[in-house]
Amino acid sequence: MSRVAVGHLLALVNEAFESERAHSLMGNVAGLQDDDWDWKPPGGERTIREIVEHAAIAKRLYAEHLFGAAKRSYADVERESPLRAAARDTEALLAWAREGHAAFVAGVAALGDDALGQPARTHYGSVRSTASVIGAMVEHDCYHAGEINHLRALRYGDDAWWPGLRGK
Repeated sequence: MSRVAVGHLLALVNEAFESERAHSLMGNVAGLQDDDWDWKPPGGERTIREIVEHAAIAKRLYAEHLFGAAKRSYADVERESPLRAAARDTEALLAWAREGHAAFVAGVAALGDDALGQPARTHYGSVRSTASVIGAMVEHDCYHAGEINHLRALRYGDDAWWPGLRGK
């Protein structure tokens, strides 16, 4: 069983979620101060905390629909968020996000390259190739990493590409 493509996808999935690079979801929350998590820019609707929660919900939902029972909805997974049970517990949210990521990675890691072209149904009913759905999760983490980066830039009045450039 060939696993060259799966290995490449795994590297992308992990890099988009947690690396020191500018497009990493967890890389963009590194170094946030407590009051950064719930700050909204004037006219803004989402906080960094809400964006991270959304990304974590999506990762769990996609993992379940690609590799599991495919029964739960976004609302079902959202009810399991630590933010529903605890008052804005950042560490619990980050742990929950990492657990969901680990479940997604385990599912991808169990695949052979031959499975990547197989049809997969998403939680919203679309049918795409397994590789396409995995790629969507890479894009999803990168997209929200960019949102978080932009919120940080607005909050601090600079436009650093990632937290390390600001020297915080």
